[in-house]
Amino acid sequence: VLNARSAVNKAALIHDIINDNGLDILAVCETWIKDDMPTAITSDIAPSNYSVLHVNRPRTATKGCSKTTRTGGGGLALIYGYDLLAQPLKTRFSPTSFELQLVGLQVGKVLIKVANIYRPPDKSDVKFLDEFADMLTLIGAGIKERLLICGDFNLPGDEPIKIDERLSMLLDTHGYQQHVTGPTRRASNALLD
Repeated sequence: VLNARSAVNKAALIHDIINDNGLDILAVCETWIKDDMPTAITSDIAPSNYSVLHVNRPRTATKGCSKTTRTGGGGLALIYGYDLLAQPLKTRFSPTSFELQLVGLQVGKVLIKVANIYRPPDKSDVKFLDEFADMLTLIGAGIKERLLICGDFNLPGDEPIKIDERLSMLLDTHGYQQHVTGPTRRASNALLD
């Protein structure tokens, strides 16, 4: 997972991360990619022999008129190797406290659902946790399926090596395991910040 804080001018760095680490997939948060950008820009973040799926920055209606504007930050992408079968998964679940990209990766006979999430830090913790619990219930893994949840939750715990206790309990309740064990952001030295 990478929080790019604008992937538009960072294609070479993203390619290096993928190549240097031998990654098959990379989930990217805060791409800041807009739906009206040319394909040359939107597909450039994927190295050769990779493809990319996007969920562009959301738009909000401006009060009193029909004009729409883009919200700050946001945008999700999943970059995956050409040898993987990937497709966006449709769901009626539409959270308002976080952005969600749901992609299915077929690996042998197993469907791996990848839930790429970005929760802006200014959104309500309680609403996020409620909607996240709903997501786990509605799109959780079925028979011959796995669910991989990744992204930027902006819910650090009280200590640098912990996530928010409420999030931890929610994951435990639904049978999921936190695999990241070290700080993911140098500035705050926090896990899942």
